[in-house]
Amino acid sequence: MKKIIFCLFTLLILIITTGFSNLTTSITSLDDNFLFVKEESNESIMDLELDTEDYIELTQEQLDTATTTTEISGRIIEESITSIDDIYGSRDFPLALTTIAQIAVANHIEEFDINNLNEDLNSIDLSKPIELFDANNHHTFNAYNYIIKDIGINGYVIIATHTKAPLIKEIKTGVTLPESFLKTFYLSEGEFYQFDGSSYQTLNNIKVTIDDFNILIEERAKALSNLTMNLLNSIELDTISMLNNMAYLTNLTDDEYTVQKSYNGQDKNAYGYGGISNISNYLKDRYGGTVSYTSGKTLSMQNFTMNAFNSKNHCALTAITRVLMYYRAEGYTKIDKSRADVFKKVLAKAKKHGYTEKNGTPPTKINNIIKDILKDYGYKNSTSKGIYVWTFDKQVKKEIDAKRPVIMNIARGYYGSHSVTVNGYKNYKTTKTVSNGKQTKTHNMIAIYDGWTSGQRYIDYQAFAYDLISSGFGSFNTVVVKN
Repeated sequence: MKKIIFCLFTLLILIITTGFSNLTTSITSLDDNFLFVKEESNESIMDLELDTEDYIELTQEQLDTATTTTEISGRIIEESITSIDDIYGSRDFPLALTTIAQIAVANHIEEFDINNLNEDLNSIDLSKPIELFDANNHHTFNAYNYIIKDIGINGYVIIATHTKAPLIKEIKTGVTLPESFLKTFYLSEGEFYQFDGSSYQTLNNIKVTIDDFNILIEERAKALSNLTMNLLNSIELDTISMLNNMAYLTNLTDDEYTVQKSYNGQDKNAYGYGGISNISNYLKDRYGGTVSYTSGKTLSMQNFTMNAFNSKNHCALTAITRVLMYYRAEGYTKIDKSRADVFKKVLAKAKKHGYTEKNGTPPTKINNIIKDILKDYGYKNSTSKGIYVWTFDKQVKKEIDAKRPVIMNIARGYYGSHSVTVNGYKNYKTTKTVSNGKQTKTHNMIAIYDGWTSGQRYIDYQAFAYDLISSGFGSFNTVVVKN
């Protein structure tokens, strides 16, 4: 099979200088960055496949356990752990814990902007790892004290050492952890017990005797034994998704072609996770069962495509314009009323930050464009930040619930090297009848305006984030407008 180098989009990699480009799936030739091949039957489309040896693959059993609940005689049945070993996942990560720690810190610190992967991540100095043990005396996390030399910010970050724990457990600024103790137990967020050889000590310098600590640890171990496989696999899905996303962002690899399937409810040339116009038809075709809506939230935004503006390779600029028009409708009336006028100003700013019709928008400059234009409109305290370590609940749902649309930048798949506007989410469930009851699987759908087609489209978060074959890998640009 042929191979091509697939151009990454993330802020973490500035060794590339090209930007997001507008693509349609009718393209059948290789341009600078992409190849899309459409088959006459439209039952499948050639897509880019990862060399899966560089990533962690999730099994269908893990996916099913995390997203499916079983109800028998009106009672929800969850799968219990059968041994302590069930609590702990794989320790075979696709990249070093120190790299994960540096990326987590860079993603967290508002004042820190990455400009070059190697130089800037290396500007985050880390301490030697502080091994953290849980109530079962298992090494479950590493803590690192950090300092960012250029801006003088310090703190600590806690990173999981196995896949069934939250990958980034804590990040704190302005406080560091002691490094001289013989052993440190970490029982919950902020709850440390550090052993000095004769007793334990908390961060608040409270002494705990060995006997008292043993009583405490026994109680906490019992609580761990009550964890369910449903919860553990759900955590593992998010941890592995973030690990794979980080691995992709920090490794330029050759990608091979594979066939991807289309489903009912998708646009004519859409496939994989994206281009979904009818959620019910899509879910029924892909997952089966009876489909029902459970919850969601959608922000009202103007409906226009990239064709509304006379430019090329301007998907990111269209997304920025859509977000600005949303905030104008929300009462920020210093922003121009005409979207054409807004786009002209966005385009002018983008050109100063490296946009060209040939290469599009340098993805590392989207935040700069947004902040600069909002400053010109008189909203000088506004912020825009790239989010590269994310989950559905913590980023998509959180931002939409706060009435803040976001720009989503996607590396692979149907929306590969493309920016879209996220304006909502919808949660569904599919239900199948099983012996003595029923099984229900949850589905999170991300509502977007993709700039290619008019009207609302959706991304299947499960397929996007968890399935290595169809995964898109992505980052977000958040926008908060302030006077």
